[in-house]
Amino acid sequence: MLLMTTLIGASVLAQGNEDAEKTTITVNVVKINLGSIAVKNIALQFERAVGKKISVALGVRYQPYGTIPYKSFIEDQVDDPDVRVGDMKLGNFALTPEFRFYFGKKALKGFYIAPYVRYANFKTQAPINYTSGTDTKTAFFIGNISSISGGILLGSQIKLSKSLVLDWWILGGHFGSSNGDLKFTAALSPSDQADLKSTLDDMDIPLFKIKYDINANGGTISTKGAWAGFRGFGLNLGYRF
Repeated sequence: MLLMTTLIGASVLAQGNEDAEKTTITVNVVKINLGSIAVKNIALQFERAVGKKISVALGVRYQPYGTIPYKSFIEDQVDDPDVRVGDMKLGNFALTPEFRFYFGKKALKGFYIAPYVRYANFKTQAPINYTSGTDTKTAFFIGNISSISGGILLGSQIKLSKSLVLDWWILGGHFGSSNGDLKFTAALSPSDQADLKSTLDDMDIPLFKIKYDINANGGTISTKGAWAGFRGFGLNLGYRF
């Protein structure tokens, strides 16, 4: 009886220790992208381990509508006096589902490869200069451009402490398609309409097809074309639980 009681007690204790270990295993990580803050974005990601070396993740990005980041740099890159970069406005929202395969011993730690899909919606204000007679006028086209694309990311997740990790996006990119509609509302004379049409005819945006309709009440621009994005050199601070 004494031996049996001892064996039962030891078995219960061992089972209790196993249960305690299971409760301390962390399979979730919530992260914030530190670099996105510099470009007026808030980017969060939730990752969950679903296998020994596999995890799934969902990223959410939001940028409030306002002036574009790195405005002076973009002005230097746009060689078109009819596009007023300083008056541009931009806001965006994006969702990024992701599948990760880790090359180490287990998920949530070490080097990984991650195929992903991204849906993004951009609200934008695009000011277009046009000359009417001797005056230079501006048409502010406002609307939304949506894109969907797929890509691959290479990265590494590093354990900083028991609860903290650093997820380093080493290099990645995505490619897909986009479409959008922008609207400008104003009273336009026949000469204004002709001058604005002439300006739009001269605009050439690589990989994009632009259709427009200009009338006495303003006009619309429809865009359709390829979409590409770079995803890399990002640092994400995460909390495991």
